[in-house]
Amino acid sequence: MFRNHDPDTVLVSRVDPANPLASYSKHAFHLDGAHWPSVEHYYQAMKFDDSAIREQIRNAPHPDRPPGSRADGGAESARVGTT
Repeated sequence: MFRNHDPDTVLVSRVDPANPLASYSKHAFHLDGAHWPSVEHYYQAMKFDDSAIREQIRNAPHPDRPPGSRADGGAESARVGTT
């Protein structure tokens, strides 16, 4: 896919948490009066109108694994926002 890329080109991954430009990168920020651990936390939380669900996602160790989800050992769906 990138066989003929310019050797000076910097390639980054959106999902690599070690990359500061990735949405899963643990570079926290403040927005809407709250501290968000990553862009992905904010993105996933904004899918819901329910502030309790938003808080669960904001406080989750990983945005795809909110407290109480199957991925976290709970009974709810493993991926927030899916049916």
